[in-house]
Amino acid sequence: MTTVFDDTVTLGTTTAIGSHTPDVTGTGYTILDDVSTGQLEAEATTDVIRASATGTGIALVQCDLDPSTDLTDCQIDVNVAGAPAAGHATGLFLRYQDANNYYYALALRFNITTDKRIYEVVAGSASQLATGDAGLTAGGYFEFLSSGSTLEIWSSNTGSRPASATVSTTDTSISSAGKVGMLWGDPAGSFAYGTSAAFQRITVVSNDAAGGGGTIVPQVFHHRNRI
Repeated sequence: MTTVFDDTVTLGTTTAIGSHTPDVTGTGYTILDDVSTGQLEAEATTDVIRASATGTGIALVQCDLDPSTDLTDCQIDVNVAGAPAAGHATGLFLRYQDANNYYYALALRFNITTDKRIYEVVAGSASQLATGDAGLTAGGYFEFLSSGSTLEIWSSNTGSRPASATVSTTDTSISSAGKVGMLWGDPAGSFAYGTSAAFQRITVVSNDAAGGGGTIVPQVFHHRNRI
């Protein structure tokens, strides 16, 4: 188990996400899909990563890992500095092969039924795999985990990892290693993106360092609640 990305998002000035360097581990961020150039930013006033506008479409940003590698079994977790507004969504993705093939975990406004959802995008078509309810508010914890065919969301409003997975499912459509990162909007097209959803302390832990595969032993971080 190796931490390959860790960003506390401590800033001096607001900058486009592609120009921000992680504070602890990792080499940067790469925009994979942005509905409008410059839509994502690292915001200095609140030390968060968020969209700088509201609209339809999606924005995906890859965490550039150190060492640089694609991952099969891993977890990506964030501190939730701001939850999505009504009709908006944000989330995390992993095993990203290209714009047409990856898994993603979606978080919706806390008062929406089944506000946590796991999807696959295969051959350009997004399909929902599993849902659950947990709520999502500022100061919360949100994680997407892959281990073999298992995909899980771990989410709480306490800032800490819960005792058990919030949503869990299995799927074998995408078994190859891929990119890991964050998204705003919904590839399935049901929700928009907006400025209220924001992340702090982004961490990626790999279980592939010794050759891939195996069972994830979760690594728990104490996240900030600054907003």
